[in-house]
Amino acid sequence: MKRTAATTAMAAKKFPYEHVTHDECLTNVAKMNNPHAADSYHQRGWYSKNSFSLCWAGWIGEREDDGDAQPQWGDPLSSDARWWARMTIIVNTFVGKAAKNGVPNTAARNPVGAVTNSRQIRVSIRVDGGDEMDDDWLERRFKIDLRANGCTSSPSHEGSVSQWRNGVPREMVLNANGPILMDPDKVSICSILPTIWYLDNPDATDRGRILTPKKKADSTERVTMAFICDSAAWITAYSGGCIVSNVRPVFVLNANEKKKNKYVVRETAAHIIKALYAPGTTNPNPGTAKRIPGKFDSANSGCGSSPGKPSGCLHRTRINSTISNNRAVAIPMCRTLWSGYRSPQSCDEFPFASTHEGAASTSNQYSVELIDVKDNCSSGSRLGVWYMRNRIREGSPFAVDVIPFGQTRPISGAPGVIVTDPLPDEADYFDRCTIDGVGEFIGPIPPQ
Repeated sequence: MKRTAATTAMAAKKFPYEHVTHDECLTNVAKMNNPHAADSYHQRGWYSKNSFSLCWAGWIGEREDDGDAQPQWGDPLSSDARWWARMTIIVNTFVGKAAKNGVPNTAARNPVGAVTNSRQIRVSIRVDGGDEMDDDWLERRFKIDLRANGCTSSPSHEGSVSQWRNGVPREMVLNANGPILMDPDKVSICSILPTIWYLDNPDATDRGRILTPKKKADSTERVTMAFICDSAAWITAYSGGCIVSNVRPVFVLNANEKKKNKYVVRETAAHIIKALYAPGTTNPNPGTAKRIPGKFDSANSGCGSSPGKPSGCLHRTRINSTISNNRAVAIPMCRTLWSGYRSPQSCDEFPFASTHEGAASTSNQYSVELIDVKDNCSSGSRLGVWYMRNRIREGSPFAVDVIPFGQTRPISGAPGVIVTDPLPDEADYFDRCTIDGVGEFIGPIPPQ
């Protein structure tokens, strides 16, 4: 291919990790500027920005050596702690480079710090701010242990309060090369349970403290930071990588996107809005009670499910027979409803044919609509690239949302990812028309 200024600019693009920063973590978890505020002792939490970023933020500090009373909910930090400081832990994942001639290139794209490989995870720990009751407490030592499971960790960091509390981040690296699950995509699960150890505290009950919050106020179980790593050979644009497991990604279409002064996915976006937010108005069988899955639920961002109560998320399928079965229901329904429709009209279905919740999975909980074929192709290409970037494999759960025409945010406010322009190794997915992003090329996108 002749290298033009346009292709050179495209090649220079970096992968859109949008990694969370320490300051961004503090803002999204809690301001944490006042250790004298009510309940500041328990002020901590975690925040997931996207598939490649997770963070924790909270106060740390030590009590008197002979203090027997446990801090109660509502107690300010300064009422009991002899020194305190703010801590943030950010965890960033990466993907590899494109395979060449069938040979994977597992070097991390746009690596940071000591990360070199796509199945490595970077952990950055920062301590700053705070105060102490007297200078003696500044020499008290503590260390941070990630308590990694399913992956190996570089050595823990330890030091005195004065050494830690300089605002300079300290780095650790997780290696998620095993154990590999019995899976063709070579999947492994890496999780961490960050814990602080107060090394000079003589009271064993105060010496160690798990930093992540409890799953429930009355529970002893803690939230673990979990990551899914894989080396799926079919994701040729990115050889291996890891994603955050705690919160499922959200695919977002922007109805306002334009190319050459024409709206690109406006019709698909309008259809998805109807399906998710007004399902009773959709075909087939409008006017009936329908619950079409796929909508983002902030109360269940991890897509948890229980018997008799589905999560509401979509789950990707790469099984050709499932995809074909979904289309074998949706397309005849379009022909029944709109007999004789012709190009440039095309049959759009939601949930996507590339999901286990597609039209063949139920008798009524889906929607079909006639939309322009160019619009249909463009939304499919964006979904295909989004699948690759976020490593959405067989059975992977995800949600969907839309930025409506004339608006600037997704309807649900979900922290979704919008795909508009291809990176160099994704260009083929934008140049051709794919069906629901499953990579089945059906020809070039019709001229705009």
